[in-house]
Amino acid sequence: MPQSISPVSALFLANMTRIQRRMEDAQRQISSGLKLERASDDPSRVVELVQLQTNRTTNVQLRANLERERTEINVAESALQNAVKLMDRALTLGAQSVGSLSTAEQRMLIREEVTGIQSRLVAISQSTVNGRHIFSGDLDQTPSYALDPATGGVVRLQYAAATREVLEPGGTTFVASKTAHEIFDVRDALDAPTQQNVFHALGEFMTALQTNDTTGVERAIDAIRAASVHLNATLSYYGVSQNRVEAAITTANQYDLQFQTELGQIRDADLAEAAIEMSQADLHHKATLAAHANYRRQSLFDYLG
Repeated sequence: MPQSISPVSALFLANMTRIQRRMEDAQRQISSGLKLERASDDPSRVVELVQLQTNRTTNVQLRANLERERTEINVAESALQNAVKLMDRALTLGAQSVGSLSTAEQRMLIREEVTGIQSRLVAISQSTVNGRHIFSGDLDQTPSYALDPATGGVVRLQYAAATREVLEPGGTTFVASKTAHEIFDVRDALDAPTQQNVFHALGEFMTALQTNDTTGVERAIDAIRAASVHLNATLSYYGVSQNRVEAAITTANQYDLQFQTELGQIRDADLAEAAIEMSQADLHHKATLAAHANYRRQSLFDYLG
């Protein structure tokens, strides 16, 4: 017949098991640095932990996308600054070409420089970042414009809108870029160049200079001036995009810090607290052993005196 365990022995074993678990848990936290390593460590907080980890992973990816957008926007903004300077130079050349002392020969020399300006603007329209043509909209693997070697003019290779949107941490989106068509080759509904058309204005200027057409030069200067105003407005647009992306990155960084803090509060161990718990559990372990060793079962002779 199996012997039953006395209540005192059962209590002793229960206490030893509980103390041993405390010691093992404290040791595990000290070794791993985590207080919530397995679902069984704290089942009530597992769902919260998983959600925080998911939120942080999403935020990290969003921030990486924003940083990529920031690079492209910064390159585009710098390129457009150069474009504005080139148009300012074109206006200066225009003023020189209509002066009373300007000759046909001088206008031909001015035309050569304007041709160089047109060429550099086409190169700007072909700007790339990490293999992407940043002014080619949704068809960013190829440039939208090129110089026509036969005529010295500009040819449109393709047309695509820019529909890609930038996602901000709050869930809002915005289009941060424009296409070369919107920047350099503005056209009306009938595909005719408008006064904001940079390429067309410079092309008209070159033609007027070549034919020594003073009236044509004056008209071209007006068009260049209008196109220059448009370029400055586009530059401002990219400035706004820069500010918005920078603000979004700042918010994403703040979210990441918040997520890390909340994850740490749930998951990370307090090593000082774990060490104290380990020490206290060890003391309780020794005290329990000592108390049990001093305990002796009383016999009938003890009661008889």
